[in-house]
Amino acid sequence: METVSRFLNEDPDPEQPLSLVLGGKLEEANAELHKLYSTAIASRIGPRTETFRLIAGAIVAVSTYRPLCDGTLASLIGLESRIVSSWVDDLSSLLYRDASQKGGIRVRHLSVLEFLVGPTCPAEFRVDLGQANAELGVRCLGTMLKELSFNMCELETSYSPNAEIRDSEDRVERKISDALHYSCMYWSNHLCSDLKHVNTKVSELLDTFFKNALPLYWLEVLSLLGKVRAGILALRDIKDPAKVLAYSSLIIIMADGSRRNSKSVISVWLTIFCASC
Repeated sequence: METVSRFLNEDPDPEQPLSLVLGGKLEEANAELHKLYSTAIASRIGPRTETFRLIAGAIVAVSTYRPLCDGTLASLIGLESRIVSSWVDDLSSLLYRDASQKGGIRVRHLSVLEFLVGPTCPAEFRVDLGQANAELGVRCLGTMLKELSFNMCELETSYSPNAEIRDSEDRVERKISDALHYSCMYWSNHLCSDLKHVNTKVSELLDTFFKNALPLYWLEVLSLLGKVRAGILALRDIKDPAKVLAYSSLIIIMADGSRRNSKSVISVWLTIFCASC
């Protein structure tokens, strides 16, 4: 109701849309609501539809996992934080910052998400969810390639269990950016959500990531976050036979006994991750 109220307050003649929303048939009410959403977006963004789809696509894609604050979202999609903040403010009838989620950006109602990815949304505003996930997955991989490093939290020794590191939470807060935190947790979820959008760039990034020490640094971050299992699930997701085809440059083919017994790079890391639990 807050979403509708905000729209109606901006409408010069709110009686007709209000009567349709409240008293009309469900199809008519939804159509009127979606028209209000479309009008609100058009009046705020003008010709900047590409930037809108970039920001909206990221907000929709991360909504499955956790909302991200202005700065983190901006970092992942390659915009300045002030630009994202300005858009969220301008679209306050659609979006808000959730104080309980450290200012994470949320839509005001589920119907906003449904509108943005649905057929009633004008093409210039509509979010291609598969493409949005693929782009965000690439950004997450890029963030990990850029920010992961050895002993990120500057631990004095690697022999102490995490439970014995008194200030581990503070170290994580100071040394691991929220963008890296999110990327380490959910990069594979985004990449594997829709294989139609997998391309050479994705394969090259995965090659770069798995063919050096970065998976060890990734494991270290997940361990400090208490989320090592997320790494196992990520590798299993990537290793799925249907998905392996999309990342074929990573794979050393395992054939029958007439060929040499070999494993894919992902198989090796999956073994390492499982052994660490």
